[in-house]
Amino acid sequence: MSARIVVFGAMGHALVGAALAARARAVFTDGDAIRPAVVPGISMREMRLRGVISALGAPDAVVGIERVSRPERDWLRSAVPSIVFVQLVPMPGEQPAPRRRRRCQRIEPDESPIDALLSDERGVRIADDAGLDQVVARIVAALESQSLR
Repeated sequence: MSARIVVFGAMGHALVGAALAARARAVFTDGDAIRPAVVPGISMREMRLRGVISALGAPDAVVGIERVSRPERDWLRSAVPSIVFVQLVPMPGEQPAPRRRRRCQRIEPDESPIDALLSDERGVRIADDAGLDQVVARIVAALESQSLR
């Protein structure tokens, strides 16, 4: 594989990211679990993104993160040029598939917007409307068809 992938977007990004990493025999990091130390003058969001960059240091790495805006993706891309983004997109008017819902306590509210992945970005948008195995299979097929792996 030799890819650095960030899965973001819908509820269940961590489970999908972990399943994708297992299938690709890559290292998985739950970006929501990155709890950086406080550094004066640097926001917690920026510190968390720095943690994502650190997690992508392995040759084969997948990180799941709830939200990442276009400027944040640009910033990540400048630090890790080989990065590939996978955006999980719930179908209009539908909730994400219930198989991946979990109760979690959020330490810090994440208010950054989810900007749609655009055609000038290296990555794919995948509908989050099926079972875990089907969603992961779609991701792998999309990445392979675009030679992103």
